[in-house]
Amino acid sequence: MHIISIDPLQRASFCLFKALHLSSGNFNMNAVNAAAKQEVFPSLEIGSNHADASCFEMALVSLAYVKLQLKDNMGSLALCKLSLCANSENDDNGNSYSTKSLRLSEMAEMYSREAGAHSGG
Repeated sequence: MHIISIDPLQRASFCLFKALHLSSGNFNMNAVNAAAKQEVFPSLEIGSNHADASCFEMALVSLAYVKLQLKDNMGSLALCKLSLCANSENDDNGNSYSTKSLRLSEMAEMYSREAGAHSGG
């Protein structure tokens, strides 16, 4: 049982982190996270019946924003990198395309730049 803070940003971070795990379809991460001393972000299990790609992408970008507000610039950069690199697929002709919305991509790019500016990178 976790004790959830009164701070709304910490509550949002906790809920979004759980949403990442639930929507990833990667349930093996629970044991890894329990043993880790820091957050281990799951990857999306493509092809899993339990994965929800749109929820996963939205949770990634939303958690990146919350990390920015908590002044965790490196955590935000890591989430933005995951979001910007995720969900590239090939069509029947072998052409690569993104399954993520343009809006989410732009938000992740903006948060990435802001976190980089605040961290001096």
